[in-house]
Amino acid sequence: MQKGGALKLKDVKITVLETPLNQELVSRYGLPGTPACPNHRVVDTFLAPQGAKPDGICDEAWNSMSRYAFALASGARHFWDDWVVPEGVAVVTCAAAFRPVVFKLEAVD
Repeated sequence: MQKGGALKLKDVKITVLETPLNQELVSRYGLPGTPACPNHRVVDTFLAPQGAKPDGICDEAWNSMSRYAFALASGARHFWDDWVVPEGVAVVTCAAAFRPVVFKLEAVD
């Protein structure tokens, strides 16, 4: 806590880890030639200032990760104690079923 009780929010680094394409779902439900996500590439990084949406993150991805970004900015250290090992890290995907981009979020000083 800051003087006067105000919480100082941290910035959050967002890194694209994977951009898979679920070919099985595309073949059953998608348009032929559907590509992997056109918005994000592996190793793209973004900085979410004080947990706010950074430029360059699509709305679908941000909707999936915003609560984790804000929690990390606020000081959260553990999310899923039974299956995520690193403290202070959230690994999330956007909700695009055919092409769910995987993101790593971590608070930075």
